[in-house]
Amino acid sequence: MSNMIINYSKTVYDNKISELESYIKQLDGHRANLEGYRDKIRNVWDDSEAERYYSNLSEQILAVKNAAQRTTDLKTIYERASADFAKQKALTSGLIGDAETAIKALGIAKD
Repeated sequence: MSNMIINYSKTVYDNKISELESYIKQLDGHRANLEGYRDKIRNVWDDSEAERYYSNLSEQILAVKNAAQRTTDLKTIYERASADFAKQKALTSGLIGDAETAIKALGIAKD
């Protein structure tokens, strides 16, 4: 029963990790697009309004970078938790095996 719960929990965390990886890829794509747009502004537009848009895009790029970093940090937390579940499963399996061996050695019937 405990291994089933651990397997379920680990699976939930692993699925969340995959989802976060997808978000990180999307954010990287958005950042690249914004940088491309920002770099093109000065090629086609050269006045104070262009500078305002350039500055605005730079702020948006920074916001996307920060979101990607926070998402990466969250993914790291989930990865560590998933690894902890794997360790806990191994420990639990070992304890259950030891208990079953002791029960058999004592001749206690197992229901």
